[in-house]
Amino acid sequence: MAKLTGPQIREKAQAIVAENPGGIRFGALKERILQENPETNPHTIGGSIVGLGKEIPGGDQQTESRPV
Repeated sequence: MAKLTGPQIREKAQAIVAENPGGIRFGALKERILQENPETNPHTIGGSIVGLGKEIPGGDQQTESRPV
């Protein structure tokens, strides 16, 4: 399989997010895409999905607080 482009990575990421209604962590999302497409550079995957939460309605919300 060929390397994925940015739009292809975002499309896959959106499908994975849709499969996980409770949410998915950035690292887990990146790792899953990388496992399915090992020929794609991990930095390309990370760069393509870093702003994904802003493209999905309500996608940038966090339901749990972080320790201070």
